[in-house]
Amino acid sequence: MLRVVVALVSLALAAAPLSEDEWVELRAGEVVVHADTSGADTISTGYVLVDKPSSPLWGDVLDLRARIPENGTLRDITEYRRVSPYEWYVAVDMEVFGFDVRFTNHWTCKDNTCAYTLDPAQPNDLALCDGYFKIDDVEGKSLLTYYSRSRHEVSVPGWVRRWLAIDAVRNLLRKMKTRAERR
Repeated sequence: MLRVVVALVSLALAAAPLSEDEWVELRAGEVVVHADTSGADTISTGYVLVDKPSSPLWGDVLDLRARIPENGTLRDITEYRRVSPYEWYVAVDMEVFGFDVRFTNHWTCKDNTCAYTLDPAQPNDLALCDGYFKIDDVEGKSLLTYYSRSRHEVSVPGWVRRWLAIDAVRNLLRKMKTRAERR
């Protein structure tokens, strides 16, 4: 699993750096999203500055059940296996614009990154679903980075993929920031 974490972090490091204008947006409290839906995969990288130290922020980021009332597409997120405090498995049940989507993820955490990938031992409606959350200390705040890459088993309209890549990521990070800064 460490290979997956290293590969995902390598992908993120290869991504274009944030521009000065994007840093201005982040400092103003906005979420910045880079997305690509031109190929078979739906790929997103989202960034937000959170006014909270990284250590307690992990509790907010990894509170998967707290996302259910924040995200109208989520029906349920259930942990079905815990290997250690740094490795676990979850099942996700959601509906996105009439599409029922169920998938399972294997999560691992190391250093300042928690990564996930599909659990191939379970049935999944997605052909690919991996990504990570990464927290870096920046300017006395935490820069929360979220990377996701998915591929659907069935044909999904481009406008739905763009919504998933841009709007859903922006909403996820905006709500996570609000929840974290409230606590």
